[in-house]
Amino acid sequence: MSDYGLPNVDQAGFDEWRATKAPGQPVEELFLAWACARGAPSALEKLERDYLSRLGPTIGRVDRRPVFHDEVLQRVRERLLVRAERGDPAPRLGTWEGTAPLASFLRAVALRTALNLKREEGAAPVDDDEVLETI
Repeated sequence: MSDYGLPNVDQAGFDEWRATKAPGQPVEELFLAWACARGAPSALEKLERDYLSRLGPTIGRVDRRPVFHDEVLQRVRERLLVRAERGDPAPRLGTWEGTAPLASFLRAVALRTALNLKREEGAAPVDDDEVLETI
């Protein structure tokens, strides 16, 4: 089996996990999500470099402040890469169904996170529909 550009990742169980996902998605993206959910360092580095680092324009549609951007990214990481409960089998990224490209999924998560944070800050209401139309 290929390492899909992620050396030193234990691939045991990937085929079984992949069989539960939507067909037609690039195997590389499914493998990346699977490996990230298992905490593989090379996968986490790739996710950060190739996906999370590109979420700036999406987050910037809600608020351009660097501190806001950093907080949104941190919340996205926590939401997707940390188990919600001790008994959970995997972090939420491991539940990604693969029905859309990984980049689109991550943009949607980042946008929702940014909108929620903006509301928490007590800022003027943000028109969700208007922002969603821009992505």
